[in-house]
Amino acid sequence: MDQPWFEQMNKMKSAIKNVLTPYQIVKLKVAIYRTKTFFSRRMIYTRWLIVRHSFRRLNARRAKSSDQMVSIVVPTLSRDSQADHLHKLRQLLSVYLPSQTHQNYEVIVWCDGPNPKVQEMISMLQDKRIRVFATDRLMAKWGHPQTRMGIEAAAGGYFVRMNDDNKPYAHYLSSLLGGFDHATGVVYGRVVFKGDARMAHDTSLVSSFVIPGDKDGALRRKNVDCMCYMTRMDLAKKYVSFFDDDYGADWNFLEAMLRGNEKIKFIDEIIGDKF
Repeated sequence: MDQPWFEQMNKMKSAIKNVLTPYQIVKLKVAIYRTKTFFSRRMIYTRWLIVRHSFRRLNARRAKSSDQMVSIVVPTLSRDSQADHLHKLRQLLSVYLPSQTHQNYEVIVWCDGPNPKVQEMISMLQDKRIRVFATDRLMAKWGHPQTRMGIEAAAGGYFVRMNDDNKPYAHYLSSLLGGFDHATGVVYGRVVFKGDARMAHDTSLVSSFVIPGDKDGALRRKNVDCMCYMTRMDLAKKYVSFFDDDYGADWNFLEAMLRGNEKIKFIDEIIGDKF
C-alpha cells in the first residue's frame, strides 16, 4: 500500500534538509514567498483591470465604427496532431468572429504547408467570408511569411492579425475601428494573457497579465502583441516588408510606422484574450 501523502512530504522535507544548509533553506523559503507574492500582485491588478474595463464598457458612449471591411489574417501551422489546434481555430472562425458586433470582415487563413484538415474544416463552415491558402512547404518563422502574403491578398480597408487560438471579445473589431479618424493610421488596445501565452511571456508581464500593462499604454516592444492592434490597409501594404521573420515582427512593423510619422492611437479597453 502506498504511503500517505503527508509521510511522503515529510520524507521530501527531510531530504531537502540533508542536502541544504539552514541558510540555503531560508533563502529558498524567501524566494518562494516572493514569487507567490509577486504572482498575487499581478493577478490582483489583472482582475482589477478587467473589472474596471467591464464597468467602463457599461457606461461608455461607443464611438461609431467605420462600415468598411476588415481583413483578418490568421496564419496557422501544420502540426502532426491537430485535434486541439483545429478546435481552437474552429472556435475562432465559427464562434468568436461571427459574434462580433462589426460583421463586415473577411478572414484569410494561411496554412504553413499543405493542411487538408484545415481546408476540410473551413469548407464545412460554409462561410463565404473565409478564404484559405497554404504554402507549398513548411516555412515556420512564427507565421510571419504567411502574414505578409495575407496582407498582399487582403481586400479590406483595415488589417488585423490574429493567432488561431486568440479569443477576440465581441466588441473587438468595433472598438478598434471606433478609434480611427481621418488622420489615424494605427489603433491599439489591451489584451489579457492566459494559459500557455502567460507562461511563455511571464518575464515581460511585469505589472499584470495584461498588455499594455502600464497606465498610459505607451507603445513599445513589450506592449505589442499580434492581436492588440489594427492598421489601415494602405499602411499595412506600404510597410509590409517591415513585418519580417524576426520574433518581434509586430513591433518592427509598428516601429516603422512610428518612424514614418504615422499617427497611432491607444484606446484604454481590454479587447481580447491571448492563449
